[in-house]
Amino acid sequence: MVTATAALQRAAPTDRRLAHGGTDIRESLPGEEVEAQTGSQRRRSGSRNRLRDRGNGAAGDSQSAPILWFDGLAIDSRNTALCHVLQRLGCESYWASSRLDPVLAGPWFIYGPPRSGKSHLASALVRVWCRQRPEQPAVCTTATEFASTFADALDNRRLSAWVRRCARLGLLVIDDLHVLPERSDVQQELVRLLDQFSAREALLVVTSRLELSELTHQPPELISRLQAGLLLELTAPGPEARRALVERLAAAAKILLDPRAIKAIARHPWPNVPELAEAVEALAQLPLQAANGKSVRSAADLSGQPMPSRSLDEREVRRRLGLQRPQAAATLRQIAQRTARYFRLPLAELRGPSRRRAVTTARGVAAYLARRLTGCSLEAIGQFLGGRDHTTILHACQQTEQLARRDPAVQEAIKDLSRLLTRW
Repeated sequence: MVTATAALQRAAPTDRRLAHGGTDIRESLPGEEVEAQTGSQRRRSGSRNRLRDRGNGAAGDSQSAPILWFDGLAIDSRNTALCHVLQRLGCESYWASSRLDPVLAGPWFIYGPPRSGKSHLASALVRVWCRQRPEQPAVCTTATEFASTFADALDNRRLSAWVRRCARLGLLVIDDLHVLPERSDVQQELVRLLDQFSAREALLVVTSRLELSELTHQPPELISRLQAGLLLELTAPGPEARRALVERLAAAAKILLDPRAIKAIARHPWPNVPELAEAVEALAQLPLQAANGKSVRSAADLSGQPMPSRSLDEREVRRRLGLQRPQAAATLRQIAQRTARYFRLPLAELRGPSRRRAVTTARGVAAYLARRLTGCSLEAIGQFLGGRDHTTILHACQQTEQLARRDPAVQEAIKDLSRLLTRW
């Protein structure tokens, strides 16, 4: 069966991405590195250009398409700034010069919610770099691996070799910065690397599920250096982008889906794009009727034949993939009402000024669920929960997450309420 990665690469239009190649690189710093040429010397100016994604539409030709393809990776074009950057990197002409574009000067800070594709994008960036700059090392690692390898080098008196290895890199991608240990030596080493990469015009990219303002456990000097670079938001493909992706995957797999079936697949909350691709590929294995009336094993057997005389309808797709019918998305009011009822509190008290422990616990759970189950901003959640500041809501969410780890009752409350409020 075709893998999800192969399916996505097959669906990606060849004129929208660089030629496929390279390998998926997830190396720790002291391990083997992939050679890549340096982008040579990027000019640094006193005031560095920054792109900020305000969600006002995609740049360039992604403006007319819901999806931008980057090395077989599908990016929702609503991620305006990120699409602008990736479009530049996706053009062969961009790499014709030995100098990197000053507009794309690092560091890059890519942030987005869980399962939005940050790790896949991190690997794709390294793959593209390795094909276009094959003479200088490029490494993709995680924040945890970064801290571990640094500590190991420090403990075993190999720090000098570790520093020299970092100095050879043309590109370093650190995934999941939000889990970087709160060790001052590790944090200061990352600050030093940011300065070093900037000075020698190399590129350092970090990803995080938290925005910079939410990384309160990281030192100000680290935050300020990241703020000086590109701040790029990455959100998972929305309904329109998913619908376009399903249509392209189905066409690539030679499957006919009626509009309702496409909508059903697109609206299902797949954990990530590869799982959506696997679901569409699974449909390619269904028995279909060829145009000549003969039974064929799957849509894949129709090569050289007319397409199937019938398409898969919504009912059949839901049955084959086990998709439930969607319910309306939970609103802030529904979340607050359900939470107040669960904790046996009046809604007015949940939204009021009370600081009683029972009330603050329930309010924190409501804020946590609102952030997880809706697309509302911290400001909107705070406004609904009694006109509270967005920093108060952020603190409540963080406190609730920590409380759930040590208090089974709070953990159970979150699970029960999530089940009651779930969209699907």
